[in-house]
Amino acid sequence: MTGPPVAGAGLEVRGLRAEYGAARVLHGVDLTVPEGEIAVLLGPNGAGRTTLLRALSGLVRARGTATLGGTRLLGRAPDEIARLGVAHVTQEGGTFGPLTVEENLRVGARARPWPRRGAGEDLERL
Repeated sequence: MTGPPVAGAGLEVRGLRAEYGAARVLHGVDLTVPEGEIAVLLGPNGAGRTTLLRALSGLVRARGTATLGGTRLLGRAPDEIARLGVAHVTQEGGTFGPLTVEENLRVGARARPWPRRGAGEDLERL
């Protein structure tokens, strides 16, 4: 287990591989997203975008390395990864349907580490 997040480290992915049974989907993905930056994944259906996001959020077993702020992601349970600030929300739903978008964001904010400093500002910005 690594220590607390390192300021400025952002997201670092090296040699990420993932598969569904015998079907290899990701083959050595490398990417860097500096802290404070926004990244977009583009590609056709079947390119591996969803698998990459599932791997980073702990929903698919993956090999290689992935760190957020210097903290290891791979090999952790999805709830642990979510507490670190990484979660995968599918376009098909997966959120609480009867709730508004704002209410769903507030539910997600409760998973932030205590104290939840900045949650109100983040919700306002979103």
